[in-house]
Parts: sequence; C-alpha cells; structure tokens
Amino acid sequence: MAVDLRKAEDGFALMVQAGGGTAILDRYPRELRSADVLEEHVEHEAWREIRQFTPSWLMTHPGGAVVRISTVLSGVGTIMDQLPAPAIARAANGVCYGYFSEAAQASEWFTAHPEARGVIEYAPQDFREQHELWRQPGPDFSIMKKVKNMFDGGNLLNRGRLYGRI
Repeated sequence: MAVDLRKAEDGFALMVQAGGGTAILDRYPRELRSADVLEEHVEHEAWREIRQFTPSWLMTHPGGAVVRISTVLSGVGTIMDQLPAPAIARAANGVCYGYFSEAAQASEWFTAHPEARGVIEYAPQDFREQHELWRQPGPDFSIMKKVKNMFDGGNLLNRGRLYGRI
C-alpha cells in the first residue's frame, strides 16, 4: 500500500505498508527476513507520523521550507543522500521531500544541485514573495501547457497555477 524511505539523523529506514489476506501478509516476514514487522498499534502510529510529518515540521520550524523533488526510481537514493536530514521519499514513485530549518537553505540547496527537478513547496509567505520557487520546469512543461490549453483554451481556470507559469 505504501513504500516510503525515511532519512533521519540516525540513518535511513525503508517502510513498507502491506495489506491483503493472511497468505500474502505471511510472505513478508519469510521473504524479507531482516525486516521488522510492527505490531498493529505501532504500525498505525509510525504511518501517522509519516503522514503528519510535513505539517508537524512546519509548525515547529515556522521559518523553514519543504522541497519536493521528482526523480526516476533509480535516482531516489542519490537525491536522498544529497538532501539533509530529515527527508522522506515516496520510494515507489520517485517523489522526495527535503525539510530545511530555514527557507534560504532550500534555495541554496537547489543552487548547489542544478540537476534536481523540484519545487519549494512550502515556505514562509515573505520568502515566497521574494524568491523563485520553481526555477527549472523540465522538458515536459510544454506538454503540460498543451494539456491545460486543450481543456481550458480561454485560460479561465486556475490562472497563475504552477507558480505563475500556466
């Protein structure tokens, strides 16, 4: 149901949430012998913490920022290595989130990693007004604009969407 990679100060943890019948669930401890199988209440709490990490982080770091980087699956490890801790990756789809205590650090990170395709997804309003949040649209951006135009040729819906570019 979910495959997330969590990076903390003490290292990485790959988290797999599975569901299904007994025969399917019994395969996990057999085939992933080094994995820890969590008790149900511990599992629910662990996944709740993952789901709530971004709002919790922003609440405790009001001057901070969250970046979202998209990569191919084989690039998840590289991006996660480059991001400071903490970071979370939706490891089955290539979306990585990096958490920065100060918004300026997020901008500096993108400057130091020009190959990273991503966006500063959350940052304080004053930072958002003064900085470019989505610096490098990829080659697929023209396709995004064409699809938008197909459904909204008059540009009536969501004007300025995607950081003023569509």
